[in-house]
Amino acid sequence: MVDADSDTLTYQILVDDNSAFNNVEINVSSIAEGTTNTTYDSATTLDVDTVYYWKIRANDSTDYGEFSNVSNFTLQSLLSITVLTDTVAFGNLGQNERNDTTDNNPFPFSAENSGNIISNVTVTSTSYFITPAFPSEYYQFKIEANETDGFDISRSNMTWVNMSGSSATPHVINLNWESIKNDFLTAINITVPDDEPAGAKSSTVTFTIE
Repeated sequence: MVDADSDTLTYQILVDDNSAFNNVEINVSSIAEGTTNTTYDSATTLDVDTVYYWKIRANDSTDYGEFSNVSNFTLQSLLSITVLTDTVAFGNLGQNERNDTTDNNPFPFSAENSGNIISNVTVTSTSYFITPAFPSEYYQFKIEANETDGFDISRSNMTWVNMSGSSATPHVINLNWESIKNDFLTAINITVPDDEPAGAKSSTVTFTIE
């Protein structure tokens, strides 16, 4: 937009879930004009899967112009998880030896809610050892907090449980999506059975978000 007197322009934007704009969620003025494009990043959290209406007008330091035509957008809900630390390697262990990731040697799995809605996460895996039944106490996990208020620790799986190939209930409850509190750790605990044969061991751990 260009002012007739070549004055520097600022902008006001209104956003509301009602086209009458009678209870606006966003009402910001003095948005500085950009060199090629003018952008504004809102700090206001909007509801997902909701139609929002918006309009904008310019100010040339003397007065406001007319509002633009009303446009609308919908913030689509997104269910997504990103595994940040995706490998846990224990190295060489002998029969009856135990190790876990609570001392960060090795580091535990780390994952975050990369969507935009509060979600639950289920942790499952394939078997790790050959000789014991699966699931068993030889291969366990628990959830650990990494950021304050990232999820509901009172309802999440914060103590050692046997890793399994399926689960009827999620292990991380109400995982937040905000960038400062949206992640969790999954600690792993293994004990080598006394009759386990030597050789490389591996297991695929799956994080399912819902």
